[in-house]
Amino acid sequence: LTYDLGRPSLPVEVVSGRVTGAPGDYLLCWSKNPSDLSDYNTPVGTLQIRGPYAQDTSCILGEFCSITLSGSFLYYSAEDNPVFTSSRLLIMPDTHVCGEEGSELATWWTGFTNPAPRPNSGDISTSSIAYEFDTPTANPPSRSYKLCWDYNPSNGDIANPSLYEEFRVFVGSFTMNGPYQGQ
Repeated sequence: LTYDLGRPSLPVEVVSGRVTGAPGDYLLCWSKNPSDLSDYNTPVGTLQIRGPYAQDTSCILGEFCSITLSGSFLYYSAEDNPVFTSSRLLIMPDTHVCGEEGSELATWWTGFTNPAPRPNSGDISTSSIAYEFDTPTANPPSRSYKLCWDYNPSNGDIANPSLYEEFRVFVGSFTMNGPYQGQ
């Protein structure tokens, strides 16, 4: 038998009217004829969900912006190169939904690379990943952004924001701190 468990996301965002799980290890249970959740009383295995924990982050205009996500990034020791070297982090307006087709990107800061380039293998541990956005030097600070993550997006072309539907995991809010220029 095959069961489709759907695509997990963090608990801070409601997906299809329900709150979903966070990274970690979960016990899988089965039932022949369930009528209630308590009927699932036969353990059949463990489900390992990997990715970032929910968290809010910020950067400062004029300073190098590196965001380190905490999470569960374990991988099998037989793998020479963990899949998380292909992951990316995206900043988008708070009014958009992570993974929504045609989402607008936050590209308002001069010198700022969005989405962040893929992390170097040295920036990845089993409990964190660092993403380097570069140094934002101009344009207004703001508090109305969100972080969206994907473990292996095929895109990365800022000129084509319709491709950013792959960044489905909402991580938390993002704030760009700093002074307003010209005031």
